[in-house]
Amino acid sequence: MTQSELQKAMLMDRNLFIEASAGTGKTYTLTKRYCAILDDFARQALENPEAHRYDPSNILVITFTRKAANEMTVKIFRDLKKLLAGKFIDEELAGLGQYLRQSGPEYRLWLEGTFSRHAISTIDSFCMQILKDYAFTAGLDPDFKVEEEVRSALFFEKELDRFLKTKALHKDPDLSMVFDELTVDQVKQVIQYMYEHRLFLQDWLHKMGRKPKEDMEKEIWHDWVQAYTPDFDEAHVVHELRQVLEALESPVYDESDAARCLLRDLQKALDAIPSGTTGIELRRVLCESVLPLLMTKNRDKFLSRYNGNKLNWKYLQVLKNVKESLKDLTDSLGLEAPRVCEAPNTLDQTGLRVLIAIHGLFVAFQEHMDRFQTRMGYLTFDDVILKTQSLLKQHENIRKSLSRRYVHIMVDEFQDTNDPRWDIIRMIASDEKGLLRPSGLFIVGDKKQSIYGFQQADVTVMKQARDDLAKASVKPADIVLRNNYRSTGRFIEKVVNTLFPRLFP
Repeated sequence: MTQSELQKAMLMDRNLFIEASAGTGKTYTLTKRYCAILDDFARQALENPEAHRYDPSNILVITFTRKAANEMTVKIFRDLKKLLAGKFIDEELAGLGQYLRQSGPEYRLWLEGTFSRHAISTIDSFCMQILKDYAFTAGLDPDFKVEEEVRSALFFEKELDRFLKTKALHKDPDLSMVFDELTVDQVKQVIQYMYEHRLFLQDWLHKMGRKPKEDMEKEIWHDWVQAYTPDFDEAHVVHELRQVLEALESPVYDESDAARCLLRDLQKALDAIPSGTTGIELRRVLCESVLPLLMTKNRDKFLSRYNGNKLNWKYLQVLKNVKESLKDLTDSLGLEAPRVCEAPNTLDQTGLRVLIAIHGLFVAFQEHMDRFQTRMGYLTFDDVILKTQSLLKQHENIRKSLSRRYVHIMVDEFQDTNDPRWDIIRMIASDEKGLLRPSGLFIVGDKKQSIYGFQQADVTVMKQARDDLAKASVKPADIVLRNNYRSTGRFIEKVVNTLFPRLFP
């Protein structure tokens, strides 16, 4: 770590995003910044002795393991004790602690005594405390417990069975729709997967539920058709096909001739198109029921598939014209040809209805589980995150209160977070108007170290957070800790710097 990197990490007038790989001194930087914040609190107290005093309870530090939180607490308190004793904790940060040293014995004793009120914890523990503090508003028992994973899984399985049996008994239309396409075991697997990944699904669940089912089906279907239907001249295709089908008037000696069968299939498919079908819907129908009759993986070989036997045709030129015209027709599709099979079809429409029905079932099951867990007095860790997120979104006064309390927020191992967790942090780090504050937020992360994929961590959230900080801060907000103090330069150059750019472009 260069002197400029460490000094920049102590700046208080901006939000900071620190990109730090393992061994580059990120924990060291975090602990020193914490002390720098306490030193800045001392400066404010010296400049305005009558003002409210800030203490460690006003610094929120979030990491993602209890062990890391405990280790960081010990290191910070050790550094604080040195500073309060008038000692230096880093040669490169000679100015760190100058205001603490200027403070009187009463202030130093007070600050040391307040350290036990620190807010250094995991995101789960932090959110649990919020829910306990505002349990009545959140509709929870203040004595709720977080259930062990194995036990909560048993509860889940039992309640899912109970839920499905009740829905079946009442002939629930959503369940009936789903059972038309899926087995009971498949339905259970889908609901279980969604429940286990519900942290990622909240936006989708909200969007799917904002309109009545019929309107939502129409909207999604319209969007699918617009996005995935190839762009070609549908009127030209129909015209060319009608001309080719005139060959059906030409006599043949064998009606089972392959080319003759193809023409009859094309005729039948065209006649099945409802009258008045035009525009993109006509293109979609052509892609679903007509053009697939002509398309193969290798378009050049479709003629051999429907070559016809010249001995079966009275007029050979007619057969030749059919083959040439169909080849010209498929060639005219150009680059759009591979997209023919991607166009939404009847199966997709059925799948959409099933998807909407699954959404309805899952929302109802979540409500069922909420009621059950309320009776039992327990939550899962995912529930803790989601209920905290919901509490802050629905109660602006609580969000503002927490925002005023935590004037500095530090987040370690940010690569192991996800959208709901970042949403919680972002809301608390926002001003009275709900906009991300221009200073006070300090994030450390490294996408190469993400280990919590099983906890629905999402390294793409790190990029979003980085962009959010840059937009909120009027000054440069990025620091990269480049020097590694654990590994040899040769290992870093030959292995780390070669491998990870390919894995994380």
